[in-house]
Amino acid sequence: MNIHARQYCSKLALRHYQYNPVPAKLYKHMSYTQTIDKLLKQTFEDNSGAIATKLKNESFTFGDLDTLSTYASTWFTEAGLKGDPVAFMLPNGFETLITYIACFKSGAVAMPLNRQFTAPELNRILADSGARWIIIEREKVDLLHSINLNETGIEKIFITGVIPLQGCENFYTLLGLAAPYKETEHDPDDPALILYTSGSSGKPEGVTHTYNSVIGIIESTASALDGVGRTDRMIVTDPQVHISGFLESFTVLGKGGSVTIQDGFNPANLVKAIDEDRPTLHVTHIDAYMKLLDSGLTTKNTFKSFRAIYAGGNALPSALQTRYKEETGLPVRLGYGMTEAIWLTVERDGDISREGNIGRPVEGVTVRITDSEGNECKDGEPGEIWIKGDMVMAGYWKNEKATEEVFSDGWFRTGDLGVKGEDGNYYYTGQISHKEQAENRPGRH
Repeated sequence: MNIHARQYCSKLALRHYQYNPVPAKLYKHMSYTQTIDKLLKQTFEDNSGAIATKLKNESFTFGDLDTLSTYASTWFTEAGLKGDPVAFMLPNGFETLITYIACFKSGAVAMPLNRQFTAPELNRILADSGARWIIIEREKVDLLHSINLNETGIEKIFITGVIPLQGCENFYTLLGLAAPYKETEHDPDDPALILYTSGSSGKPEGVTHTYNSVIGIIESTASALDGVGRTDRMIVTDPQVHISGFLESFTVLGKGGSVTIQDGFNPANLVKAIDEDRPTLHVTHIDAYMKLLDSGLTTKNTFKSFRAIYAGGNALPSALQTRYKEETGLPVRLGYGMTEAIWLTVERDGDISREGNIGRPVEGVTVRITDSEGNECKDGEPGEIWIKGDMVMAGYWKNEKATEEVFSDGWFRTGDLGVKGEDGNYYYTGQISHKEQAENRPGRH
């Protein structure tokens, strides 16, 4: 859908809201711990008129996101989707944000899909997950024509775009009330998010996060970023249907900051956005930073608004770190984690004096290095990295065996090898083979 058509649909819904507001009395305060829907509700109320996100030539306030996601959530509620996955394969942008938030409000389980999935991969995931609805960009609909939907649980297909397509419904109809809004109660341990990623079998496994562990992700990310607040502005170029783009968006939005969203990494577009929006934070892949410097479009002045820049991974090339410090005056801070648990550690000083430095645990994370018998190693002794924390997934969707294989006595086994140095930093040294991991699973529960 082009920008003008999307703006028209969105503004129509918002104009309707002015005369048909969501009744405040329907919101209930619940007694149990913080969950992602409650965090977003409070942030939206506290920052209603502030700009939450910018996308190309359009912007949305926190109030806009609240209203439109509430409308969309009524459709999910009316369809009885609580506890069921809603699949969506969408580019970075407004539609992706609304779908996530509507799922969190209604109790449907948000299930973003990698836009690079092939038809066989998509077929398997839809069949495995039991998703009943799928929201997909118009350009990707041919993927659905290449699979057997009868092997899946898909009941409805929604597409973005203004051109009707037989057998599909228009996503933008979700931007109006399906029925009066009713707040859905959630338990902190209810599933909120499924991210399909390569598991121990080599096939995609559904990493499942709860309403509570999504909060854990946001808090651990905020800790890694040295705190996040209303004055922070993040440029998001990583895919929002991946854990990277998800946590970048929702950590900042959840804390009342704003995000500038771009659909993919493009040096010229990124530099233009930096110049216009003066962001304070950026997180992306290591190779993207090198491409940015190689573009010839940057100067030291380009990075003056940033208080910090981060990359995810298990090692930072010394050549990149040296060059980045020289050309920007800032170190690239390295964060370590995975879809199953993120963030875990962070190295903030740009220290490359020893290879594989992944820094120290962020607040709320406990790390141990264990031998093949599950015993904790002494400092300086190599072993497998085990972790505990609120950001750890609940398990793999509908796969108890795969879940059991990665948990031992409440610890999540990362499958990565490392060592704790005498300086208190942790160092990544490689990966344990799946065979070795399966053969050495002491005391799992």
